[in-house]
Amino acid sequence: MMHYAVTTLANYLRSIAAGSVQDEHTLVLLLREAWPRLSGSSAGGMHAEKLHRIEKVQWNPPVLSFQIERHGGTTLGSTRAEMQHWEVNVEQGTANQVRRTHRQIHSMAKRWSPAALAVELAEAIRQGKDHQKLLWRKKGTVALSGDAVPDGFKQTVAGRKKKLKEAIAQILGSDWPERVWRTPA
Repeated sequence: MMHYAVTTLANYLRSIAAGSVQDEHTLVLLLREAWPRLSGSSAGGMHAEKLHRIEKVQWNPPVLSFQIERHGGTTLGSTRAEMQHWEVNVEQGTANQVRRTHRQIHSMAKRWSPAALAVELAEAIRQGKDHQKLLWRKKGTVALSGDAVPDGFKQTVAGRKKKLKEAIAQILGSDWPERVWRTPA
């Protein structure tokens, strides 16, 4: 037997015309109440309190479909939000996440190539010379300075540093340990 909240949602939906849903406020209130009682509703970390962000809501009996923007990645520095696409079948009492896409929220960082800088830094390392983007440490080890790559979102900067280290290691060759370089004896 269907829970009262799911039945109430189903009855409301049956009372409106198929197609794009105009009164999202009423729908969201009813959907939030029914959400925890719909099988599959917790997929993708979805919770009822997030449903006020639904968009592109369509009613095609017995299925209510919508998409919702999720911000988990953006809190970790991503420039894109995940878009979850859902279908709620009110006759079966189910909620299914049918696909995921992404939406660009912030401008992407400008493209950057480590090639020229890698050549410059590899040469400085080979010669044991000071360089503003290198930090020479005790025992001849060297690391990249914090400003070795252009500033940006956390993930972007980390990816750029990794690519730069890999490019330097490739230039220096097999005589040089990866990620930690020592001047030749």
